[in-house]
Amino acid sequence: NPLREIPNSSLHGINDSQVAGKPPISAVLPRLFSFIGNHTVVGHRVVFDLFALSHEARRTGLALPLDTSNHIDTKRLSVHYGAPNLTLAAMDAHFDRTGHAQTRFHTAADDVDASVGVFGGLARGFGTSREMFDVLSRPVRAKSLPFGK
Repeated sequence: NPLREIPNSSLHGINDSQVAGKPPISAVLPRLFSFIGNHTVVGHRVVFDLFALSHEARRTGLALPLDTSNHIDTKRLSVHYGAPNLTLAAMDAHFDRTGHAQTRFHTAADDVDASVGVFGGLARGFGTSREMFDVLSRPVRAKSLPFGK
């Protein structure tokens, strides 16, 4: 609960009634940081999310225990395959193996579901997570999206 009116509800699908009575960010962040621990954070344009968490931690006077460099951004990883302009929805549809690609986006749960599928598809091109981090640590070279098994 941001304790203020939520702007742009039509964009992200979150409205004031959904957060009414929920705890404020200052109560949620410590639990979230504890849950994440020292694990790698994976997401689509995840740098934005990490920036938002860092901003909220500073704003509320909380320490930010996350290593914000420990992340895998599926948007940036898609550039490695020569697909820098694909949206999360397009990548989710591309990697969908169930015939049930996400149709809604911008809610946290929907974006997480889509990001998991996209990450799984993009990760097939790597033998280890270290290989993926190595690619992401340098300018990426374009090649095709991974198809098949």
